[in-house]
Amino acid sequence: MAKRKLKGRNSKRIPQHKKEKMEKTLETMGKNREADNVVLRDLLVNKLKWAIAEKEKGAKVIESHSIVIERTKRIMLKLEGIIMAFDEILNPPEKKEKKEK
Repeated sequence: MAKRKLKGRNSKRIPQHKKEKMEKTLETMGKNREADNVVLRDLLVNKLKWAIAEKEKGAKVIESHSIVIERTKRIMLKLEGIIMAFDEILNPPEKKEKKEK
């Protein structure tokens, strides 16, 4: 990070002992900002890792639910077939009876 300096026309009018104090303050501010940036970056990196992990978990849950849904649909289709077959056996259509007579 660039070193901070006193700037402007008024900086020339400031006494040397105050200038040194102000420059030291600017240097401390720069160091604090750099430290804050590092902390903020670490926080953002951790949040990014967390978000990616949560997205992957969600995708796995969706995939597992999709598999269960497809399996259930197949079972439902089989059950519909069984119901239709038993219904025809127990309640034969009238047309079949008329044709046979």
